[in-house]
Order: sequence, then structure tokens, then C-alpha cells
Amino acid sequence: MGVDIIPHDIDFITHEHDFYKVKELFIDYIVEPFIDNKGMYSWFPQYFGRLCINGVMVDVAADKKMNSENYNYKKILWEGYLLNIEQLETRYEIEKQRNRIERIKRIEEYMEK
Repeated sequence: MGVDIIPHDIDFITHEHDFYKVKELFIDYIVEPFIDNKGMYSWFPQYFGRLCINGVMVDVAADKKMNSENYNYKKILWEGYLLNIEQLETRYEIEKQRNRIERIKRIEEYMEK
């Protein structure tokens, strides 16, 4: 059993070189523009856009600091695909930076088990 949090979206991270390719592939699903915010926020990725696919919100992000060679991902095999998944400790630190009190509490409860 995982952390008792209901996600409000799916986060999809791609290499910054592929960010606009993702935009072109999913052009009919864009609900927020794909932009380069020039790294204005330390906790927010440089490239960001949002899709809505069959009612599911998908945040698409890219940033050099989030590339697999620069980021501490956990590798998992899911339905034959090797995926890089963000470590829980990393997510915890991000939630603290964003002051998401309820999420912080749920993650702490999970980590104490």
C-alpha cells in the first residue's frame, strides 16, 4: 500500500530536447500552453505545459535538473516498460517547499510505517 494521497494529475517528465515534440504529439489535448518560463522559479520546471486526456490532467515538464543523469530516480518495470520514478524523499522535500501541509502529513505517516 502506498501513501494515502489521491493525485489530482499525472506528472510526465521528458528531456528538454523532447518537450516540444510531446506538444506536437498531443496538440489536440492541450489545455494550458507549453512554455519556457526561463527558470524563474526554483521549485518549478523550466518547461511546462498541461494536457487533458479523457478527463485526466497530465502535466508535462522538462528541465535540465530533472534529466535522468542529473536526478535521483528509482527505476521500476511497469507492464514491460522501464520507468524512472521520483523517490518519495524527493517528493517529500518538494511538498515541504510548496507548503502542502496535508500531503506532508500523509507522506510522514507513510515513512513512519
